[in-house]
Amino acid sequence: MKKALKIIGISLLICGAIAICVLYGVKPNETKQAFANIWDFLNKPLPIVGLTTLGVLIFVWRLVFATRYGKKALEKLEKEYKAKYDELKVEKENLELERNENKKKIENVENGFVALCKIIPNKKVNELGETFERGLEYGEERINSETKAN
Repeated sequence: MKKALKIIGISLLICGAIAICVLYGVKPNETKQAFANIWDFLNKPLPIVGLTTLGVLIFVWRLVFATRYGKKALEKLEKEYKAKYDELKVEKENLELERNENKKKIENVENGFVALCKIIPNKKVNELGETFERGLEYGEERINSETKAN
């Protein structure tokens, strides 16, 4: 609807400009006199006060109209923001709980693995359990390793 009004308004302005140009071409003196009369009318005190008052009233009306509906739009956006914020906050708390649970499970598995390695009588498995218990990855060199010469 607004797009149609803009097109109609622009078309009327173009038609008016063409009409003024044609009138100026046909009767230049009368056209100049008409514009002079319009200019004199607009410069008289009453139209100046009237047009200024009209302009101020339009500005105030638009300001009040925009702020009234602007406040409604802002309230709507604030409600949506608050809802999303609360939703994300709950999801973050759930993720933190899940993360802590996973850490506990991993620690339990690690402790079970170390205990299992200690139970098995194989020397390499026992070393693996010891390195895992100290936090070293399997196959990583130890600082205090000793090499035995034959």
